[in-house]
Amino acid sequence: MVGEGLLAKEPGRARCFRMPAGSGRDVPTRFVPLLGRVQAGQLTTALEDPDGYLAIQSRFAEEDLFALRVRGESMTGAGIFPGDVVLVRRQPSAESGEIVVALVGDEATVKTLRMKRKRVELHPHNPNFDVIVPDPRELGILGKVVEVRRYLDKMHLAASPFGSPAAGAPGAAHV
Repeated sequence: MVGEGLLAKEPGRARCFRMPAGSGRDVPTRFVPLLGRVQAGQLTTALEDPDGYLAIQSRFAEEDLFALRVRGESMTGAGIFPGDVVLVRRQPSAESGEIVVALVGDEATVKTLRMKRKRVELHPHNPNFDVIVPDPRELGILGKVVEVRRYLDKMHLAASPFGSPAAGAPGAAHV
């Protein structure tokens, strides 16, 4: 593994190996706010409801990121299930085919953005849900989904994996 560059040997120490520089381990841990819930289904009113912070390792600036817990089943075909947490990079636009958190009026949803002949569509990944065709004047993109996290341990969920990043840190947020 050393020869392949997957591990680096610590000089002068027997059996001491480490991850090589630039392997992603040097990316700092950051804390992004968990801002609430987003519906993966029908549009629902977007409310900010802070719920702690999510520890991540990312090259994106933490002020460009936020997290939301998913409710609903319209994105199961894309591997996004109820209870998952999506990490979202704030950006006002997205490319066709990207999974986004969209705001239609004052209602939010997570869907795949599709552009079809000057028409914008929000596509689910579950045949039990309809495509949403919003009025373009009411559509806003809150951001692009860049990561999905799933917690399998029900006890872990009950204990809430989201805590403050440090003692005395301010509370977090929900959307």
